[in-house]
Amino acid sequence: MKTPGRATPEATRRHLDRFPAHEPHGHTSLGATGLSISRLGFGSYRVDDETPEHHQALEAALAAGCNLIDTSTNYTDGGSERLIGDVLHKTHAGGGPTRDAVAVVSKIGYVQGENMGLAMERERSGFPFSEMVKYMDGC
Repeated sequence: MKTPGRATPEATRRHLDRFPAHEPHGHTSLGATGLSISRLGFGSYRVDDETPEHHQALEAALAAGCNLIDTSTNYTDGGSERLIGDVLHKTHAGGGPTRDAVAVVSKIGYVQGENMGLAMERERSGFPFSEMVKYMDGC
């Protein structure tokens, strides 16, 4: 589920004010963004949206004051991103942190899986993604 919005300085600070700075690992600022984040983040490298324990782990992290989530489109072929969207939507609806209280960071890299298929299909149809750089065939 797509969860619109983004973290804001006011909402991240307000959210973390509910948690003592020493539990579990403290808070800090995210560079010059003005965002207040937990020092301990939730990494989603091998999590997906089909495993109930992955949902439970992210829900528990958010409930404990974690408000920094790391993801990438490459993680489980987008499954980690779907998980994050699902959990953020569910926790907000249930009185948990709002979308603007959570910093979700991602990164770029090579394209693979379903995204590679989509990119190749677009290239064949004459409408490649303008933001993608083709390094070599298949990459």
